[in-house]
Amino acid sequence: MRLMTRLSLLLLFPLSLQAATNGQMVLAPANQGIQTLSKTTSTTSETGFSFRLAGVNISEATAKDSKAYQSIEAISETPEKFGSIDQNGYPELPLYSQLVAIPDRAGITVEILSAEYQTISDIDIIPCQPSGEDSANNVEIPFAKDESIYQQDRYFPEQPVMLNEPVICRDLRMIQSIVYPVQYNPVRREIRVYTNIDYRITYTGEGSRNQKIRRNNRISESFMSMYRALVPNADEMLAAYTPVRGGYLIITPNIIPDSLTYALARWKHLKGYPVVIAKGTDIDPDGDLSSQQVYDYIHNAYQTWENPPEYVCILGDINLQIPDYGFNGYVSDHPYSCVDGDDYFSDIMVTRMSVPATASTIRTAIYKAIIYEKTPYMGDPNYWLRGLSAAANLTYLGAPSRTPRLTTLWVRQELMRHGFIRVDTTFAWDGYDPGTAYAINSLNNGVSMISYRGNGTPSSWGGPWLGVDDLDGLNLNNKMGIMASLTCGNGRYGEDECFGEKWIRMGVLPNLLKGGPAFYGATESNTHTKYDNPIMIGYYWGILEEGVYNFANAAFMGKAELYNTFPREHGAGTLVERFFYTFNTLGEPELEIRTAIPQSMTVTYPSTMPVGSSLMTVHVIGAGGIPLANAYVNLVKGRTTEEVFVGGTTNANGDIM
Repeated sequence: MRLMTRLSLLLLFPLSLQAATNGQMVLAPANQGIQTLSKTTSTTSETGFSFRLAGVNISEATAKDSKAYQSIEAISETPEKFGSIDQNGYPELPLYSQLVAIPDRAGITVEILSAEYQTISDIDIIPCQPSGEDSANNVEIPFAKDESIYQQDRYFPEQPVMLNEPVICRDLRMIQSIVYPVQYNPVRREIRVYTNIDYRITYTGEGSRNQKIRRNNRISESFMSMYRALVPNADEMLAAYTPVRGGYLIITPNIIPDSLTYALARWKHLKGYPVVIAKGTDIDPDGDLSSQQVYDYIHNAYQTWENPPEYVCILGDINLQIPDYGFNGYVSDHPYSCVDGDDYFSDIMVTRMSVPATASTIRTAIYKAIIYEKTPYMGDPNYWLRGLSAAANLTYLGAPSRTPRLTTLWVRQELMRHGFIRVDTTFAWDGYDPGTAYAINSLNNGVSMISYRGNGTPSSWGGPWLGVDDLDGLNLNNKMGIMASLTCGNGRYGEDECFGEKWIRMGVLPNLLKGGPAFYGATESNTHTKYDNPIMIGYYWGILEEGVYNFANAAFMGKAELYNTFPREHGAGTLVERFFYTFNTLGEPELEIRTAIPQSMTVTYPSTMPVGSSLMTVHVIGAGGIPLANAYVNLVKGRTTEEVFVGGTTNANGDIM
């Protein structure tokens, strides 16, 4: 459904140019090097934006119908933030989408205030082609061209700015604005390239679609970095609410020993979260749980508890009592996270620590998460600044794809730009596989961030080959890493033992550890390259550019990037919807991903307090005696009674009272 669009003032400058066969066409030199989309106004009644584009890159494109086409890309400092019209057979045109926070119940309109474009003629835009699956190489893909679009004498899309449907992500009701900087008339063989568009989104009256209902004025403190990353106006829309640290729910089979569950609960509680442990028999006394019962329990906790859970950690494999919810035959815990609104955006971050009923394996997986945060390995401090980027370029007949390698090279570039000193690479392409040695040597040397894009199976990377047996043979070096292996089936925890399960399970306590505490991957074996790439980009962009360090939140940022990249493919049955459900996280959801060498902190506080005193000052300093701002301090009095349980962040002087 398209919401109301009003054209208020449109200033057009239809200078006509002839397309070059290949090359860069700079149409607005003043727009080079500036932010593509900037917020101009922001209140609770409207949000304004300014879109600026320097021009386009035009290149020849090959197609199976033997006709010469051109492809169009926007000239931008951040090309990874552009999406495209991805409907098979439609003209493949660039777009730029942005989620915007909107009032809880308001109706929404978009109004174009001004726009400038230039016309380029003698151009035939290539139609969008079906995406091949990552599980298969050299698969014939038929050519797609929608003649109902290509035979119309009109510009497509009809409007340069449109809105999608509202969605809810816990405390935020949002709507997606989409800028189409290029319109195409296939009969006239012309494109309009918009270099300047100013528009505003107005909030009036009451809209019936996906309203946000609040119980109080509290919002999730832990989600604030994610909110600010998702929308540019989060602070304005949430200014009237109080950020507090929400709850942490552990759902565990009765078979898992209490001592192990309590170890995780205690650590998360000390980090400031009110923790609830729910055994299978707490959800259903007979212990025979259905997925609907688990969902209802989580939904009720979100809707009624004083501290609604922000994070849910499901302990145990799906055959140990706590089933997955599933999605269209795929293994998935994502539905458990969708407890507010009628969309598929997460409102709670849910991660499964998928372990068997073996006490030693359960203990290892739990303590890997605790050790990573609480007592990180410092025998080789520089390992925290090393990474591994691996990929397999996939060649589909008639549609070669080189983007898996380019995507992981982008990850490497981002890591290096943010202080990493070494990011190893290993790539397979066009029948060449370098084998396992490069990846194994890198992992044995120690890397804290691992990214893989390519083809795969539940038990392996497809190339460069790396299987669960190879993981078994890795050194027990205690150098744990976070892996994002975004390919077919690597996270398919419905099969024992999948690649991701092996990653979080392996190692021997107390100090013979390997693998890592967290894994991000797909539970299905039919993912698609052009959808997997933006998930990878959004995941790392969230961590490195936006400071979204909690593991499950960062994984959700990957899905949000997918949503923004393909805004015309959000409905039921689309691949965007499907991949929201089938990309899942394994490990511990709240885990804070490290992006630098851990530093020691010195905390100063009074050893005793006078009777009746209710104020206490805590001072936190880091290396070199520098005060640490935004350090979270939690005060607990009484281990069992908890007469006091309060926390907060330090100010610029490293103090909190």
